[in-house]
Amino acid sequence: MRGYHWPGNVRELENVLVRAITLCPNDCIEPEHLGITVPRRLPIDVAFAECETLNYHSVMEGYSRKVLEEALRRTGWNQTKAAEMLGLQRTYLTRLLRQRGVSVKSPSP
Repeated sequence: MRGYHWPGNVRELENVLVRAITLCPNDCIEPEHLGITVPRRLPIDVAFAECETLNYHSVMEGYSRKVLEEALRRTGWNQTKAAEMLGLQRTYLTRLLRQRGVSVKSPSP
């Protein structure tokens, strides 16, 4: 609840709680009873320098590369598991890795 923006302030909070109490089948209100969506932080930090050109396609390609590399790192460079983690088909992941020039081997220490 702390991560939600609450654009409706106290009235929205009151309405969410009344709805949760109504929908909750027992005495414990769970997040799914609240009916609010908390914006998720990007799992990979993206910072932009003021002098950096913000070309949409090149920025998105760079971010895509970082996401792919992070998924591979988290899965021990297992492409099948990385594809599952990202919600992609294995063949599509392979194509993205090739297009983005992402190495499929663990970097040596």
